[in-house]
Amino acid sequence: RRFQLPRRARRLFAQQKNLQRPVTFSWDEDGLAWASVNGSGRTPWADYLKWRQNERLYLLYHSDLMFQMLPKRAFASAAQQQSFARHLDGIAAA
Repeated sequence: RRFQLPRRARRLFAQQKNLQRPVTFSWDEDGLAWASVNGSGRTPWADYLKWRQNERLYLLYHSDLMFQMLPKRAFASAAQQQSFARHLDGIAAA
């Protein structure tokens, strides 16, 4: 499982072209918002099932197989990343 998930994620990323375009994320007390050239959306924190992180990214799960990826390198500062992480406290960690 430890080796299968990263390989599967790379394969899905290569297949799905809209994941390769820039996306802007923002968050507040109510939820996470995103916008790209393809559209925009907002997800309340309560709609996320679980989340995971490693040294490079956050995965926010809508279901066991559907998730949003948010690279840690996208944060402008450590303070911004800490602000985001505080909102994850209400979501069950996987």
